[in-house]
Amino acid sequence: MTGAQRFWAGLVLVVALAVTVIHVVRDLGGVLANEPGHELRREPSPDSNQPFPRSVTDDYGNLATIPVPPRRIVSSELTVDEILFDLIDPERIVAVSRFSFERRYSSLAERVTMLDLPSSESAEVVLSLRPDLVIAGSHVRVEWLDLLGRGGVPVYRLEHNIAKLSQINGLIRRIGYLTGSDDRARELAEMFQGRIERALNRRARHDTSHPRILGYDRGRASSYGINTLFHDVVTILGGINIGAERGLDTYDGISFEQVADWNPDWIVTGSDPGRHEALRQALLMNPGVAATSAARNGQLLILPQQVFLSMSHNVIELVESLAAALYPEGA
Repeated sequence: MTGAQRFWAGLVLVVALAVTVIHVVRDLGGVLANEPGHELRREPSPDSNQPFPRSVTDDYGNLATIPVPPRRIVSSELTVDEILFDLIDPERIVAVSRFSFERRYSSLAERVTMLDLPSSESAEVVLSLRPDLVIAGSHVRVEWLDLLGRGGVPVYRLEHNIAKLSQINGLIRRIGYLTGSDDRARELAEMFQGRIERALNRRARHDTSHPRILGYDRGRASSYGINTLFHDVVTILGGINIGAERGLDTYDGISFEQVADWNPDWIVTGSDPGRHEALRQALLMNPGVAATSAARNGQLLILPQQVFLSMSHNVIELVESLAAALYPEGA
């Protein structure tokens, strides 16, 4: 084979390989786009203002067709409940998740009780409300979904695995699209993002130290690993999430002996209503906590449980509180 022939043969091989790579990447992207919980999943355009009817494929590959802007909406997820109440007129919400009634977890407990809203736990109750849209989570029972499906109710099911603040913005836009509240969803998402950026600017005015932070869920005696929203919050604020540093993936139990050994600079946790100071004293009296730099320096950040555990846009209160604690004004 001559030199010219070798050149052209090599060029053809390179082109063929490039085409193959393009197809592989394209196919991989298609798989990821339809994988439940993956950030690359296909979502409706939040800025389209597409007229109704709107047909939307949910995180589980099911097509939901919404003929008109829904007026009777049911949610089975606390995260969705909290977003809905900031997106639409509460009169359009006819049932919420059972967790919305629990003051320990929910910022909505008083409102949903005052509005006398029922829980969406029972499919029979949901059907009796004649909803024109149900937004369900990943933990609903199969028989619940089956009964609603046979009742002809449009159901949009979310794969509830929020591990990044950016996913919350996407969720706000999606719920806005489903409910016909595109403009309000854009405003809420932009406000959420603006508050995050202001918290980041607070850090930018300080040094580049990286405080080691332990998130501690006292109720489950557990901490937070790499694939958690807490990890994302700590990381964007320049901290080191000790749970991730010590190899935790999502959530895992830890002992007070481990807390002492890990020696965090800060401990962040949540308190039930009216138990803030009692929890602080209980932690300081624990030998494992008392041995840490966090305890010795008074660096225990105790927040309302509904803020500490939030998976909705209300997590911004955790972001802002942690930023203020780590980077106080004038320091």
